[in-house]
Amino acid sequence: MPVRLEPDYVLLNVAGGVVLDEAAPGLAVTTAPRRAARGREKDLLLLALSLRSRGPLADARYEQLLELAAATFFSQSGSVTAAARLAVMAVNKAVLDGNLREGMPLQGGLTLAVLRGGDLYATQVGPGALVVARGLGLQRFPALVGRPLGVSDNCEVQYFHTAVEAGDYIAVSPSAAWPEAALAGLGGLNTLSGVVERLKAAAGGDFAAVALRLEAEGSGVGVQATAPAVTARPPVAVAAPIELEDQLDDEYEDEATPTPVVVAAPVADRDTDRHAVTDLDEEPEDDEPVAASAGAARLRTRLAPVKSGALFGLRSFGRAIGVTLTEFFRGLNRLTASSLPEGMLQQDGMLAIPGAAMLIAAIVIPLIIVGLAALIYIQLGQQEQYTNAMQQAQLEISRATAEADPSLARPHWDAAVRFVEIAERMRPGQTEVAELRRQAEGQLDQIDQVQRLTFEPLLAAGTGGDLSKIALLGNDVYALDKRADRIVRIGPTTAGGYVLDPTFKCSAGTIGATQVDTLVDFFILAGPIDLAARPGEPAAPDAIVAVDQAGALLYCFPGRDPIASPLATPDTGFGQAIAAELFGSRLYVLDPGRNQIWQYDADAGAFPQRPIGYFSETIFDLKDIVHFTIANGELLLLRADGRVMTCSRPLPTAPPTCINAAQFTDTRVGRAAGTRLSDVVTPLRLVYDAPPEPSVLLVDSGSDSIFQLSLKLALVSKYKPANLLDGPITSAVVGSAERLFIVAGGNVYRAERP
Repeated sequence: MPVRLEPDYVLLNVAGGVVLDEAAPGLAVTTAPRRAARGREKDLLLLALSLRSRGPLADARYEQLLELAAATFFSQSGSVTAAARLAVMAVNKAVLDGNLREGMPLQGGLTLAVLRGGDLYATQVGPGALVVARGLGLQRFPALVGRPLGVSDNCEVQYFHTAVEAGDYIAVSPSAAWPEAALAGLGGLNTLSGVVERLKAAAGGDFAAVALRLEAEGSGVGVQATAPAVTARPPVAVAAPIELEDQLDDEYEDEATPTPVVVAAPVADRDTDRHAVTDLDEEPEDDEPVAASAGAARLRTRLAPVKSGALFGLRSFGRAIGVTLTEFFRGLNRLTASSLPEGMLQQDGMLAIPGAAMLIAAIVIPLIIVGLAALIYIQLGQQEQYTNAMQQAQLEISRATAEADPSLARPHWDAAVRFVEIAERMRPGQTEVAELRRQAEGQLDQIDQVQRLTFEPLLAAGTGGDLSKIALLGNDVYALDKRADRIVRIGPTTAGGYVLDPTFKCSAGTIGATQVDTLVDFFILAGPIDLAARPGEPAAPDAIVAVDQAGALLYCFPGRDPIASPLATPDTGFGQAIAAELFGSRLYVLDPGRNQIWQYDADAGAFPQRPIGYFSETIFDLKDIVHFTIANGELLLLRADGRVMTCSRPLPTAPPTCINAAQFTDTRVGRAAGTRLSDVVTPLRLVYDAPPEPSVLLVDSGSDSIFQLSLKLALVSKYKPANLLDGPITSAVVGSAERLFIVAGGNVYRAERP
């Protein structure tokens, strides 16, 4: 088992050549918190953050970003590099968001180094420096300075890994530019204090850094104490040739990002895998300069024989493969020819393909190859989008968990759900995606007081339509199918289930002398119903009455043919009806085209008289009203943006008193009273739920939610489905025993409401 290492370190803050007592902002050394993610318990985290701005920066800004980086890293399980990448992405997004919000450009760099056992991992964005010294050997990272923090959503992340052991020195700085020559022999110094003096001299000015000496566990060194003297190890060759490694260690194999260019500078006296990794889009050309201890010309001289030998080996390997494939296809050709009847497609014992067939093959084969290439390209693109979405979701979850205030955490949970939805579109059915959704939605449900209900479909195969309205009559369920322009009946069975009634007739069309156009709404009319359109027959029982957009009524009855009757036309004519509601013996028809709600009085089930307008003295703009309901005589009209207009009148003959935009009461965390609920997206319908607990249900298909409100528009609860439905919720009604019935897509669902 490898020896566990303990660091003896100091935090340096040098100004004018003098070491200051106060710690420099932007430096942190931290161990794992008590509730660190699995695998992070023994990691030691070193952070060096630099920030640049046109104005002065408070130390609190550094502290916030360092805390964010540490919280993100220690909350992520899995590989070190994956957790480190998420941490630097979190800091980058925080800086970028601050720039967009505050308008004061802020840029910087972040070095995130992790000591795990005998391994040191580093992740870098923007400027910064890391040095590992042993004997006379020296490793520096990064070779090139990448794009700084706060410039783009896409971080230019660089990686580094090396093995370390007792006696090694590590220095991490957000700003120091140590010349390599000035650090020669740094690892051969006996004490940490000597290393500190060398770093000061090499920096040549103001700088901040974390300097460490690694000791074996149990050696008794104290934090920030001067390291004990050790014997310098034998000299190590500095100008070692650079070699391209075959693969990264297991930490990098776990990464879901494209494989970066890997350049390793091995130290001659130790057989370890040390990689200086740069996350670039392209490998450097052979004649480009390489930052290493040897000069560029010397490196090219050293690499030339390796390159020539590699090319010679590749050519030989290619020729061998070509000969093998040629002989394979030649043998396959002869075998195919011998299996055919004598003389058929044969010439000199070989398969002879006609010229026309070869022409077709010449056209088809490239198309197949292009098609396969396009398919692979699409798959790779989807995989990249999936990986990015998952990383962003994990990043937002990390930022949310770092917030103690639920109102500040909510935007991050919302963002995590959006990224999870993208990942689900790219690769449906992934367990890891479902787990992230469960985590994010669970937290949002707690914040928003959401109750998840499991909805049971009434029909195994649905109706095959597009349902938009539901009503109950006894144990029967009726729904408006917009696609087929009909009302469907779903009746109970003796076995306790439900079945679609194929004999129920209730569709738009020509019914008798009345033309019924597009159905927009329906309601239940209690019988007996005696219509002049059916002379000589007994009164009909309860009817399901549908309203079309032109004001015609369609009366439907189980076991009987439908009848139709036009509503009397208002004096100003119909604009277009979009909803209807029966209250007592009066029918209310919403006509936004005329900015009016028409009132019809019933007479034995018919509505023969001309209507009167609900609004008489004051006419309101109803163009954006999408639905309405009546609760204890008060009208509640729902606007497309979620606002609700309320109207009431003390006497039937008195003009109504209206509030154009009534106030909602919302006591949830981070919410406030206002003229609309902030989490309503696409409101469709208001439904009155009668006593014993009278309330109003607001159906929002955009968020797939049902908001239960008091009659004074105070939010009581919010219901969402716990299971997958056939489509968005478009209507709801409360049945007996507080069961909640809804329609979604082409099916009706039922759930037990708590």
